Amino acid sequence: MDYLKGQSVGVVALGIWMHRTSLSSMERTANSRPRVEGSGRSLLDSGSFINPVKGSPVRVSPFPWTIRHKRRRAIMVRLLRELVNGASINDLQRLLSDPDTGKKCGVSRIYSRIFFLEKILLAFERAKLQDWKAKEDASDRFSHMRIAHDDVVISVNWESRFDRRLTPLHCSVSADIRSGYVFRIDANFDPRVDPAAFFEEHYLDVAGQPRNIRKQYTQKSGKVVSAPLLHFQRPSGRFDEAAFFASADSSWRVFEEKLKKAYEEDISCGIDLPDDVQQGLWESGARRRVLNEIRNGYFGLVDTNRDHRGSFKGVVVKQTYTKAAHLACLRKMLPDGKITLVGEQEAAMVRVVPHIFRDLIREDKFEWFVMSFDKEASTPTNQSRIKKFEKAFEEFGEIQTRIVGEELPRWELLRRFCAAGLMPAVKTDSQDAVHPFPIANFQSAQFPQFWASSPVQHYGETEKTVGFPVLRSK
Repeated sequence: MDYLKGQSVGVVALGIWMHRTSLSSMERTANSRPRVEGSGRSLLDSGSFINPVKGSPVRVSPFPWTIRHKRRRAIMVRLLRELVNGASINDLQRLLSDPDTGKKCGVSRIYSRIFFLEKILLAFERAKLQDWKAKEDASDRFSHMRIAHDDVVISVNWESRFDRRLTPLHCSVSADIRSGYVFRIDANFDPRVDPAAFFEEHYLDVAGQPRNIRKQYTQKSGKVVSAPLLHFQRPSGRFDEAAFFASADSSWRVFEEKLKKAYEEDISCGIDLPDDVQQGLWESGARRRVLNEIRNGYFGLVDTNRDHRGSFKGVVVKQTYTKAAHLACLRKMLPDGKITLVGEQEAAMVRVVPHIFRDLIREDKFEWFVMSFDKEASTPTNQSRIKKFEKAFEEFGEIQTRIVGEELPRWELLRRFCAAGLMPAVKTDSQDAVHPFPIANFQSAQFPQFWASSPVQHYGETEKTVGFPVLRSK
């Protein structure tokens, strides 16, 4: 693979795939080729074939690139480079336009090529990670992975002009602190689920009436009582149910709008719609009425907290399930050894971390550092805090220089500054009463109550507080 040296990882992966596809037709006929004596391999495998005229082996290139393969590889490499450099859809259309006619490539074809590249690169990355994990597990070195975890909110654009609302997706991100390599980015979204079909399958019976809403229980006296299902008992318990119902309702509403627009002229002229069209509109309206009955009557999802979904296909999943799946997959990707997890103070983390890393916690191979900062501070407030910190840090450096007699390195000066200014963190109410700093989820018995306020004000995350909870096995 000398021809791949000096290329990026994406180009290497792309080249490997296209090299294999170019050899696939030759490999299929390898068994019918003459064999190298005593080796069990065909002459084709050895880089030679039999000259049909002279009957002697002739050396061939191990990379029989055709013009079509070369052109495809060049286009895909250019596409990859443009994507890395932040090219827009219009830029990619110009790149993939026909050089003879100037006809631009369709958007669907552009996305198909992007997904094709993604599939190749993910497979290449997955293989490399497996090799790295196997190498680390086979070595005698003690593995200590330090992982930073955070959430990122991405707004997905609308896909229908009948419903131009954005879909906010919460992504769980984990990266290696030493190298900055991002192991995983998982969104709380399941594209495999059709909201309308899921609602029809799990919440409507054969007659189109609500089901899976309540459950009957038998008391000790023999009396049978009925109660609504709890969220974890419902078929849609793992979904963001407000978004789920709004998405299903949006699907039927967009269907009705498109159908009416297709027969707009007939409706304006007073012509009756075909029977199948009327039946489709009636069924869609009936399902929407049942959905609103379940959504409002049983779930109590009012307009203020449910009407925020666009027509984006798929279902938004609750963050707790996404975070649990994210950490479970991350755990499988890391080599055996110690793990230090650094993240923000989130209620969802408390519900999943003790279960995902249970065995490491029992073996005392898991550390968890939790941070919190003032997210509601305005930009002027943060800038004012940073200026005060920089002034105090400069004065502290001058004092330390006079005491030590020489100028200390910045990292050592920062360590001493934090050691001198680190204070236990507490909360005070309007009556100046002192309360524990952590939120209610972090105040259970298995979490130590020590939280420290950092004197460092930097990067817009001011008033930072760090907790040092060490999970106990009991």
